[in-house]
Amino acid sequence: MIDTMIRPFLPAFRQTIAGKLLDYTIACALQSSPWYQESYGRQGFDVHKIFTLQELAQLPVIDRSVLEHEGHRLRASTLNFGSAAFTTGTTSLRPLIVDNSIEEHQFVREFFSIMRQGQSSAGRIGLNLTNTYHGQLVDIPTAFRRIPVSANTLSGLRTAQALLQRDYSTAGGRQRVSAIGGPLIALLRLTAFLEAEQSRASMPAIDFIQSTSEYLTPAAQQSLKNFWNCPVEDRYGLSEIIIGAWRCSACGHHHFESYGIAEVVGMKDHIPITEGRGRLLLTGFAPFMQMTPLIRYLTGDGIEIVPTPCETGEQSFRLLGRLRNSLVYKGKLLLGEYEVMDILDGEPDVFRHKMYRYLPDYLQEVGSPPQFQLSIDENGLPLLTIQLRYDPQASDPILKNLQQRIATALAAKGLHAFIQDPGEPVSPLLADMRGMVQPVRVQFIRGSDEVVMF
Repeated sequence: MIDTMIRPFLPAFRQTIAGKLLDYTIACALQSSPWYQESYGRQGFDVHKIFTLQELAQLPVIDRSVLEHEGHRLRASTLNFGSAAFTTGTTSLRPLIVDNSIEEHQFVREFFSIMRQGQSSAGRIGLNLTNTYHGQLVDIPTAFRRIPVSANTLSGLRTAQALLQRDYSTAGGRQRVSAIGGPLIALLRLTAFLEAEQSRASMPAIDFIQSTSEYLTPAAQQSLKNFWNCPVEDRYGLSEIIIGAWRCSACGHHHFESYGIAEVVGMKDHIPITEGRGRLLLTGFAPFMQMTPLIRYLTGDGIEIVPTPCETGEQSFRLLGRLRNSLVYKGKLLLGEYEVMDILDGEPDVFRHKMYRYLPDYLQEVGSPPQFQLSIDENGLPLLTIQLRYDPQASDPILKNLQQRIATALAAKGLHAFIQDPGEPVSPLLADMRGMVQPVRVQFIRGSDEVVMF
């Protein structure tokens, strides 16, 4: 009853709190960061005024280049260095390094301790598959006592297996691991290893899996569910900024956390839009972020505003992936990287790179994404190139079936797929394609480790 009475007031309450935190975030940035002092002053902003949510769109945008070349001027010089978080470098771009302070580590730890007062963890144990490729992120405490272990080596996988098979003495009695969290690749690798070891019967009952870092496709989610027989929670996040988004079990889309603000802006400008597809900007609130304030950070990701309201009352978003790996045609985000991954991830004939070649052969491709490329071809038309494990032949019935599945999946997204058979010239397709509003030419090539698409 109380929940039903309060729910209508929550959006307005959140807006009020967000407005206060935004003004505080800007004030902290202007007080401690030379970049914000100069950038806002140069554009004529009154640095002493109170900023509102409605004025956020007037503020300048921070993109990757600012972090790369002027990160030292973004940082607050009055705080104490606590840790460094960074991107993995798997994007083939220069890694970004963001400093976090001792003060923000302490605040986050104390904030969540207060928020969780009265919540008993009952000695619950969680297995934390560690990720060394992002440095040390600001740790958000959980209700679990976490055991860190690496899934990047065979010895680490065996250790994880042993940790899952034993029990632990707690005040609440003997406990076993009941949750597993970590990067998607690590989760899939551990699952494949345990399947090969035929050790499911000795595994504990897992309540839920938390996937982070990589995009969780329906095929990957189902693979984890089949083995662990439990829900799989999916969090989108960036190492640069604290605010992330969780996939909602009610609507199937993502809702952003309250540690900041998510904006969707147009493909050609930085003006917020209220419907359709655009670019994702994130602002991280102080005091959750202190040493490297990020206000209107251009993430480089594409996103879609879901028009159908979620029963939770939250705004829903569809993540579309990195823009540089997506298809932008005539100023529109036509096809996102994640949309193609959803289509191809369950297809066994699509090529994948071998990773971690020191692992047994059956683990080297686990978690590796399907290889494809979205581009504009020499005729100025959209092109989806898909790598296969074999040399594509026009008469191959397996290829024909794959082509049909891909064409059907693209049609469900409102796209007309023109399938180019191996060896077929492009010219016969051009006349038909130019008459379509949203055409995509699809071609297949044989994949190899020498042909790197990402």
